[in-house]
Amino acid sequence: MDGCPIPIDFVAPELGLVVEYDGWYWHKEKFDSDTRKSRLLEDMGWTVVRIRERGSRQERLPLLDVPFIECGPNEPAHVVAERICVLLRSLIPTAFKEIDHAHSALSDK
Repeated sequence: MDGCPIPIDFVAPELGLVVEYDGWYWHKEKFDSDTRKSRLLEDMGWTVVRIRERGSRQERLPLLDVPFIECGPNEPAHVVAERICVLLRSLIPTAFKEIDHAHSALSDK
C-alpha cells in the first residue's frame, strides 16, 4: 500500500484484502507482532488472511485469530493456491462472480 508504514506481503485494494505469508523460520517467534499487525489492519477496515507455513509435522506456528490456511514447507504451490481460493471465496464471494460466470460459459461449450 503506497504511503502505508506497515510492510504488507500482498494487497488487493479493490477487495479490501491483505494477504500475509508467514514462513516458519521468520515467524516462529513473532506471534505477538503478527497479532498486532493483523488487528491494526482489521481496525483500518482490511480483511486479513494469513498463509502459515509449518516447520514440520510437530513445528507449527501459533494460530492467530484471523482467517488462515496452513501449508507445508514442500507443498506444491498450485495446491496452496487452490486452498487460498477456497478460503477467499468464502470470505469475499462477490470477488469470484466474474470468474464463476466465465467458468460457466466455458463449461457450456
